[in-house]
Amino acid sequence: MRLNAFILTVFVLTGCGSQPVGQTTDSSLRRKFESAIAREILSEVRRELHLLKGSTRAEYLQRKSKQLSASVDFTQVTSSIRLEHQLLDYLTRSERTKWQASEFQEKARALSSLNWSLAESEDKILAEIDRLDQTIAAVAGDETTGNFSLERHINNVRSGADYPEDSYRGRQQYLDDLADTMIKTQLNWHAFFTRYEESALSIAGTESTKTSFNYNQGTLSISLAKVTDLPMFELRSIAAYYGFPGIQSFSTQDKKGSLSAVLELPGYIHGWAGYVLDYIAIRDVDRTLSYLYFSRLMAGLALADLRINTDNWSVVEAQNYLTTSTPYSANRIRLMLSKTSSAQGYYLAAVAGKLHFSTLRDRCPVESKACESVLHQKIVELGPLPFEILEQRLSALQLFTDNSLSSTPP
Repeated sequence: MRLNAFILTVFVLTGCGSQPVGQTTDSSLRRKFESAIAREILSEVRRELHLLKGSTRAEYLQRKSKQLSASVDFTQVTSSIRLEHQLLDYLTRSERTKWQASEFQEKARALSSLNWSLAESEDKILAEIDRLDQTIAAVAGDETTGNFSLERHINNVRSGADYPEDSYRGRQQYLDDLADTMIKTQLNWHAFFTRYEESALSIAGTESTKTSFNYNQGTLSISLAKVTDLPMFELRSIAAYYGFPGIQSFSTQDKKGSLSAVLELPGYIHGWAGYVLDYIAIRDVDRTLSYLYFSRLMAGLALADLRINTDNWSVVEAQNYLTTSTPYSANRIRLMLSKTSSAQGYYLAAVAGKLHFSTLRDRCPVESKACESVLHQKIVELGPLPFEILEQRLSALQLFTDNSLSSTPP
């Protein structure tokens, strides 16, 4: 009934204008009419989806997707409406997979939008872990002795780390230090993009015992319940990952009125943040190790995500592995590992996305620094999107010398 009333309004509005009669005018009015219907249905999805929980989201999206397809002639709408139609189709499929798929591989694919097999995923993650471990050894090792031990190094970093003072004042100082580091990070890496949007990130301390860091709609909530979960060496990593040029770069997406703002794609959002850390790590040479530790944690969690959910590791085995290979507290690791159960495929998708962004960046000509900054800008302006759609959009920009992006179906 609501949509019928809207269609009547469109007829009245278009009928009131004084327009020259002719085929061109008819075609223009048809495009406006079809696009207006599509925008109304898509706006309903944006308004109503967040009110729904569980499997009802998949049922709702299925219904709205059928309504959109039946109501609109997509040969007569704008390119932006056609993109939103693609996003609604992907959102419908991924939400259905999220609640109906029994296979871990399908869940991971829906969260990453990459069509990797589990064997391929494990090979890529293990290769990434090996790369990070070798880089840590090269940066931290003593070349005169040649007997570097990663486990010994990790233990030394953990035991020698500084933490916030266990007091109200110490916790507040940690939040202030992080806010200051976020400002400095944006200033230091201003050339990462061609331009920056104004940051509106809020930082809030909580007493949560469920998660150490949680980013939601422009607010980064940090658990201050255990100060030993917050080593000071990771301040720059947290600032870059959650602030600019990381996740906060997508803060303006909700203002665009696009369905991209309601997509759950850790492969894009957290994959991007992981890519940012890697990019900065090799350029901020005085602090490379601090970024590597965080990247190593995420790669280890991706491996744990895969192996726990394919019954190759227990949670205890995963915790032991991460404790010996990363300098974070046992409680911090335990909290992060809980997501391998509540959001299967989340960490795997994040690291897969990071690796995929690196392959996109590698297509930029070596001699062209402008390509990198333009590519980075386009990735945050276009996204979050399924990688197949992102690559379709990027291929038209002709940033790359070969311009041969190969689409990977979700």
